[in-house]
Amino acid sequence: RASGCATTNKGYMGLGHMNGTGVNINYNDWWEYDPASNSWTQKANYPVGNYAAISFTVNDQPHVGGGATLVGQFYRFNPQANTWTAIAPCPFFDPTDSQGFSVNNKGYVYKNNQLAEYDPQIDSWSLKANAPVSFTNWTCSFAIEGSFRGHSFCNVPFMISRHPF
Repeated sequence: RASGCATTNKGYMGLGHMNGTGVNINYNDWWEYDPASNSWTQKANYPVGNYAAISFTVNDQPHVGGGATLVGQFYRFNPQANTWTAIAPCPFFDPTDSQGFSVNNKGYVYKNNQLAEYDPQIDSWSLKANAPVSFTNWTCSFAIEGSFRGHSFCNVPFMISRHPF
């Protein structure tokens, strides 16, 4: 259960775990994919080993947090400096296996039917309107032209809105 996201020109993926032997091994590696050169580069490790973490990109910087190891703590990755910086914690107590997306330079995390918005200008989270449906574990989400889209674990598509947040 790795985490991934993309900036304007690069893709990022990392974290995850392995527990097939009965011992849970958490990973903290973080990788950058450059489609222009078709190459992968290992970047600065995430601050802790983690899996089932949430990711979104705001201002061309990946934000990753929550997950199995962290409660609501999130970190911002600066690709130019190759560093991770803590941001304000997400208000959800346990955002494990939740999802994140970004629209109009704000990050969003949803858990069940709750939605929280991260504003990087003031490094703060606020709760938004509850969704009319409950999202299940292991969902995925993305935005196209400012509109959020998502899929449930059963791969039954749903669309929250045709309008930007």
